[in-house]
Amino acid sequence: MNLNESDLRTLLETSHQPVVALFSAKWCGPCRMFGPIFEKVAGNYSAGNVEFAKMDIDECVQLCEDLNVSVVPAIFVFKDSKVVTRKDGGFPTEAALEQFVKNAVQAGARF
Repeated sequence: MNLNESDLRTLLETSHQPVVALFSAKWCGPCRMFGPIFEKVAGNYSAGNVEFAKMDIDECVQLCEDLNVSVVPAIFVFKDSKVVTRKDGGFPTEAALEQFVKNAVQAGARF
């Protein structure tokens, strides 16, 4: 789930599934609080219909610039290498994140 910039770019280019990517930082308090929620929800999608990735912004500076990441945590949903939606900030509960992912995947299916 933890990817570097090159790995995420490759995943986005090759995946036929939506990709949910969390951009966070080790030094970010809200990121440390949201990380376990993200990991739990990612585990709920083990069937392979959605892929999850975690990115450390300090290790993917160019990608963060390309995506205009200025707040962490930031969550992006990609489909066919395109951003379907994004959310700056985390979610307080697993249910809220699951609903965001569900809505984004449905929106991406309409691309």
